[in-house]
Amino acid sequence: MKITNTILLVALVTFTLYGVITWTGVDHSLTAYIKGDYTTAITQFRNAAEQGDAEAQHHLALMYSFGKGVLQNDAEAIKWYRKAAEQGYADAQYNLSMAYYFGVGVPKNYVTAYQWILLSEDHGGNNARDAMPKLAEKMSHEQVATAQGAAQLWNEKHNK
Repeated sequence: MKITNTILLVALVTFTLYGVITWTGVDHSLTAYIKGDYTTAITQFRNAAEQGDAEAQHHLALMYSFGKGVLQNDAEAIKWYRKAAEQGYADAQYNLSMAYYFGVGVPKNYVTAYQWILLSEDHGGNNARDAMPKLAEKMSHEQVATAQGAAQLWNEKHNK
């Protein structure tokens, strides 16, 4: 069990770093981040995030998750992951799923974790398919069905 959690955590960190390095958003925000100028990066990500940019919201959440340019703050990270996830941003949906899976910043909830991992996979999340079986192992068939129903309702509501 510890090995599985470790593998998922390593995958999350790797995926997160890959996302930051390959992000095609505002170049100067990414440049500041890569140079280690977290103060500038956090300001630029926050400005874009407050304007509704899902990628910026996701990267702002990552900075709060890892304490880069700000004090580490799981609640603030969840706030920004959720904003990006609600816009259908697959990476944020994946990270929100992992937060619910591990109980980081939110109460541990496998049904909600599975709902968000399904949505991430639906929206092209690269790691979602690999993580789904690990989550499903922890759940009853009824819980999986509940999560699938919630994901379907979310898709119906957001894909009008």
